[in-house]
Amino acid sequence: MITTTGATAAQPLVAVFDMSVTANSPAGSCMLQIVRGLKDCLSFHVVSDQLDEAVRGSSVHWLRVPLPQRPVLLRFVTYQFLCPIFYRLRHRSSHAALRIATQGEFVSCDICYAHFCHRAYLALRIKSAPLNPLREAARWLTHRFCARKEIKAFRNARIIVVPSKRLAADLRSSYPELSQKTIVVIPNPVDLSSFERPGDFDAIEFRHDLQLEAGDLVLAFVALGDFERKGLPILLESLARVATPSMKLLVIGGRAHEISTYRRFAERYGLSGRVTFVGYRSDVRPYLWSSDIFVFPSLYEIFPLAALQAAAAALPIVTTRVGGVEEFIREGANGWFIDRNPEALTERLTRAVDFRSQLPAIGAKAREAVGRYDASAFHKRWADIIFASL
Repeated sequence: MITTTGATAAQPLVAVFDMSVTANSPAGSCMLQIVRGLKDCLSFHVVSDQLDEAVRGSSVHWLRVPLPQRPVLLRFVTYQFLCPIFYRLRHRSSHAALRIATQGEFVSCDICYAHFCHRAYLALRIKSAPLNPLREAARWLTHRFCARKEIKAFRNARIIVVPSKRLAADLRSSYPELSQKTIVVIPNPVDLSSFERPGDFDAIEFRHDLQLEAGDLVLAFVALGDFERKGLPILLESLARVATPSMKLLVIGGRAHEISTYRRFAERYGLSGRVTFVGYRSDVRPYLWSSDIFVFPSLYEIFPLAALQAAAAALPIVTTRVGGVEEFIREGANGWFIDRNPEALTERLTRAVDFRSQLPAIGAKAREAVGRYDASAFHKRWADIIFASL
């Protein structure tokens, strides 16, 4: 067995490549779960710009690759350039028994952990007039760059791991050369106990702090950013069409510039007082516990953690048919699917007013449905793949 500093014969060394292995990174949080769940039986070298302090220790060594925070494309390019250099300098005389990398962030990996298909998304993108053309152009360039890198990683990897059946299908249709490649589906994890609403949580008081009334029907929308892809413009337009002033919206996430843009957008729709932008929050749970419905009209997802967490918090889900959610949402039982347009979403939100009393029961079924995505099942699946690959 090949090992290096920090690993023993009983604990083979696994190198992990992801720019941000933290709880607040969509893909990185899943990589963090791998490290957290398996650090007692494996040694890890984490090659990243950021690593959650909670997992650092004798079996988890951090090889920091310093990166700029903005723009995103420069961050990707810098990591692509520096990561192989830093890794090879650290492992000149020996190397890890296994290398796991997110998407195309390190193309010479044994297991590629895919969380997107940039080629599929580029083909799907709707050409519309974006609120910020420069930012949209930057995002397009980033996706183009990532698409060029992801196929190299897919080709080199022995195994590709994906969170959803939809992403597995997207990879095979976008890259026919992967037809013989092993693609394994391991759904994203959720901490069910953490997202269960405590009995002593005072939702009325929390709403009051947000200037929401106890009787308001509160919609929750959660996204780190990229509000246009996630469907916030459609949600705002739909909310403006619903003639129920007590229906309110919480927008959780986003950076200052994006929030400023969409706040003006909401004002143009006459939604002042009905939309609350709370910005980025490291803990979204109290906002979910204070809401009635989670709404997510996204264009493209592979298994959105935001929807998974909302279901774990016992919220009914209103969503487009994107990857992952279509595997646990049952129409009318624990949520609803909509077409991605304001007319369809407006109709669904209008109907929600009529059966508000049923929402808690529907949310409870959503939580029940995601029970199979508990972190322990995620750790076991990954342990099976890693030890079979050593």
